[in-house]
Amino acid sequence: MIQIFNDEMSNLCNFSERDSKLEIVNRQKPAGAAPFFQELVTSPFWASGIVQKNDALNDIETILADTISPELQKQAFYEVWVDDMANVANVFCKIEKSDSIKLWVGTNRGCSRYHVDNVPRRLLVTYDGKGTEWLPDEAVDRAAYTGGKPNELIVKDPSSKRFIDEWDIAVFKGGNGGLLHRTPDEALASPSVFMRLDNTNFGSD
Repeated sequence: MIQIFNDEMSNLCNFSERDSKLEIVNRQKPAGAAPFFQELVTSPFWASGIVQKNDALNDIETILADTISPELQKQAFYEVWVDDMANVANVFCKIEKSDSIKLWVGTNRGCSRYHVDNVPRRLLVTYDGKGTEWLPDEAVDRAAYTGGKPNELIVKDPSSKRFIDEWDIAVFKGGNGGLLHRTPDEALASPSVFMRLDNTNFGSD
């Protein structure tokens, strides 16, 4: 089951208690985002660390302090972006019923084959660039996937491919029967700005 909400992150808080395989919060890309990220992606980067629910903003600022240039950190939109990541991290802490989560944010993505993440749940936001490509269950040949077949054989109907839009928040289930998804070709060919959140017991780089 897929659920889509409009611009209300709190709807995701009980995700782990529902039967949904994927839930998405649709959001509008805010004014000022495009020029900020256009400048940000000129230098590839990645950063990761633990974010505490009670100190998410400071934790994320610390994680990015030595990664993002001082000039960009002084721009007004930098605070908008970091504040949003902190708010989303707090929501994921509620989903995981945890005081902390693992954050990864960067420009490089490389998962070209459809796959299921080996985690119970994961949260993704593409802040700039082409968002994650995913497949509804009816469009998937699971036997082809588990048999190591290429993407062309995993997808029953290419017209069924779906994409998560910029700034949308996507939470999905991994593990056995989890959501099949991949990095879209456009994001493999050009940089994007992408955040991933995991439970600290399962997250890895």
